[in-house]
Amino acid sequence: MSITWILVADASRARVLRLNSNESAPKVVDERHHPASRAKASDLVAGDRGRTQPRNRNDPRGAAMAYSTPPKEVEAEAFAREITDHLRLALARNEYDHLVLVAPPEFLGVLRALLDGPVSKSVTTSVAKDYTRERPEDVLRRIGS
Repeated sequence: MSITWILVADASRARVLRLNSNESAPKVVDERHHPASRAKASDLVAGDRGRTQPRNRNDPRGAAMAYSTPPKEVEAEAFAREITDHLRLALARNEYDHLVLVAPPEFLGVLRALLDGPVSKSVTTSVAKDYTRERPEDVLRRIGS
């Protein structure tokens, strides 16, 4: 019996659907939320970046420090890392044989970049769409599995 996991995710929520080869309806086996990905960027930073206004009109300097990576991207990557760690552990425990990734294009790229070798090899299909608000049966119908 072959077990397929379908990861349906975006930067703030993820569901893992399980589909056995002898079943027609997927079951939700894991659901995760990452509220920080939906927060305002200003709420994610720890403190002030420094002086943001010039001292006088003749001083062209602005902020003392600039962010190298936007805070929302940092949070999205942290969530993707949490998801891929879970996928890696589940594969090591033989909880699934095949993996289908369904995520918006930008987040799908982040997920793919963080997958290790064995998990990458288990990926049979990738769908660059946001189906996080869809029912499991509808997700299955939309991806054509």
